[in-house]
Amino acid sequence: MMDQINAKVPVIALTATATPKVQSDIVKNLDLRNPNIFISSFNRENLYYEILPKIKRIKRTRVLCVLLRE
Repeated sequence: MMDQINAKVPVIALTATATPKVQSDIVKNLDLRNPNIFISSFNRENLYYEILPKIKRIKRTRVLCVLLRE
């Protein structure tokens, strides 16, 4: 697929976490030429993990709507 894209068209590949091997695979499989690779920490103050008990689908949808409105 990548060979069908005009070489002048900018391409970006993003990943939340990737080992050096995965980074290399991305560059190879997407046939990226001279890619700029930017790496930063995953420890970001604006992100957090929260574990909630499993709830029924309809209630889950309502909870998600409330969270998205916040």
